[in-house]
Amino acid sequence: MVQRFNFKPAMLVVAFVFLFFWGTSLVKVISSPEAHLRLPSSYDLLTDVPIPQQISDATTPFLLVDFYQDPCVGCQTLAPLLHELRFEKKVKPCLTLIPVNTEKPDNRLFV
Repeated sequence: MVQRFNFKPAMLVVAFVFLFFWGTSLVKVISSPEAHLRLPSSYDLLTDVPIPQQISDATTPFLLVDFYQDPCVGCQTLAPLLHELRFEKKVKPCLTLIPVNTEKPDNRLFV
């Protein structure tokens, strides 16, 4: 007799992982919606510095380049979280975040 795969436990695990990782972001959006209604480009503090110069000036061991567009819903959700992460005391000495707006013609070279 061949035993068939039961999808119910697998779906339960997927649902748990989804709620665990996305639930904390959702709670932040619900608790402070005014902070999450801003466009991702409003979090970009280094708009006048070219991307190659930002990369060469990075002094931390890790570099996170965030490619975003303002109309992207996922980018709108992720931008405030990355902005908060940029100024965390534990993260700041080891991670440099470089936001790259792919809507700008100058930045399309990096996509």
